[in-house]
Amino acid sequence: MFKIRSFREDDYDQVKTILEEAKLFDSVWDSDMNLKGMIKKNPRNILVVVEKGKIIACVYLIPFGTKIVTLFRLAVKKKYRNKGVATKLIGYVEEFLKSKGVIEMGFYVHANKEMLQQFYKKRQFSTSGNKFIYMWKELK
Repeated sequence: MFKIRSFREDDYDQVKTILEEAKLFDSVWDSDMNLKGMIKKNPRNILVVVEKGKIIACVYLIPFGTKIVTLFRLAVKKKYRNKGVATKLIGYVEEFLKSKGVIEMGFYVHANKEMLQQFYKKRQFSTSGNKFIYMWKELK
């Protein structure tokens, strides 16, 4: 069985591998320095799922004020997909956030990822029905 715990600095390489496998890795957002900064602010901002000493899944919790949290980079190692890992992780996060007084959790799903949308709808997540594009500017 697996356990869920807070990310530690020495977890970085395993988390990076999972994100790369899921085609979610971004060299800025997911840099070692950025993740260290996130956990320095709040050690519970990144959670990992561990089985037999190996990380098999992860999720970032990004607060938006004190009552809303966005889930980001929820990824499961390919060999562990469709085995209930993401469902258990979402359930854990939901209970954890409720205990902290959070009233809403959400995330962005690519509008073309129908299978993922169905996965989350089965878990009582709602959709706005809108397609979103994320735009950014590097601040130098």
